[in-house]
Amino acid sequence: MQPTPEARFSLFRSSNVLAALLCSHLAWGADVISIQHVSIIDATGGSVQSDRTVLISEGRLTWIGPPSRARVPKHASLVNGRGKYLIPGLWDMHVHLRGGKDLIPDNESWLSLFVANGIVGIREMGNDIPETVLHWRQEIANGKREGPRILTAARKIDVARQGAWPGSILITDAESARAAVRQLKAMGADFVKIYAPAYPPGILEALTAEARQQGLKIGGHLPLDSSTVRESIDAGVNFIEHLEPYILAGSSTDEVGIRGKPTDSQYLMLAQTYDDGRARDLAALLSRKGISVTPTLAVLHHGTCLAWSSAPRHLYGATS
Repeated sequence: MQPTPEARFSLFRSSNVLAALLCSHLAWGADVISIQHVSIIDATGGSVQSDRTVLISEGRLTWIGPPSRARVPKHASLVNGRGKYLIPGLWDMHVHLRGGKDLIPDNESWLSLFVANGIVGIREMGNDIPETVLHWRQEIANGKREGPRILTAARKIDVARQGAWPGSILITDAESARAAVRQLKAMGADFVKIYAPAYPPGILEALTAEARQQGLKIGGHLPLDSSTVRESIDAGVNFIEHLEPYILAGSSTDEVGIRGKPTDSQYLMLAQTYDDGRARDLAALLSRKGISVTPTLAVLHHGTCLAWSSAPRHLYGATS
């Protein structure tokens, strides 16, 4: 097994699925760490590698192999891995740390919980406490705070409308769109998150052009009420958040027909007009363009469960 560049992985007990996390910035003050007699799951689909020794030097994974061949420095910090499994560190790819100043302590408590559950990195997709989140990001990077690596959009970009989230940067035209991207760059955002359901002509193109100019990836919610999914891709988005409704819309034979409809009606129409050929064509386009999609299946599952539990048939005791 080839060592990975950074020592960011999770160590789990088979019994309770939680033991410890080792990160490059949480090296316990030791220059060298040796995890001994651990079972490795490398997430490539291969079999479990039992009874292995892992060496980490200055935050970098340098060697993996059988104990008989391990050369463990005398000054190394030893970790007993018997009965535990080592896996690559997990990432939560869609997180929001938000809720205003009153909820800063609650958000802060999540940082150690991520680590305790083996999550070594998060994509923070827009918040209303950007200075705090950026401060946490720096503290974690400097080894002064326990927490996952944070990549953050800082503030979302939206238009002035009912339903815009607090903390969003509200734009009105192409110039304010470009200024919003520059503002995020100056703040230290890692990427740009767009959120509006529709933009006046030229604004989406201004956003993507300025993001390229500033060296930032841009994406998020696609403006389905003003652009088709393929038009948004042509405009230059780099990533899409949520499988639904965006990927479903791009797979529909009547994508434009959903505009302006209530959410529940939109989803029903998308299901009724789904076309496998368009779905395959969209998947090929995303692949060619190198556009990533975060499906947020947990959100989809949660929303489906809520819709199911509130369906009228449940008022009459039907459960299946």
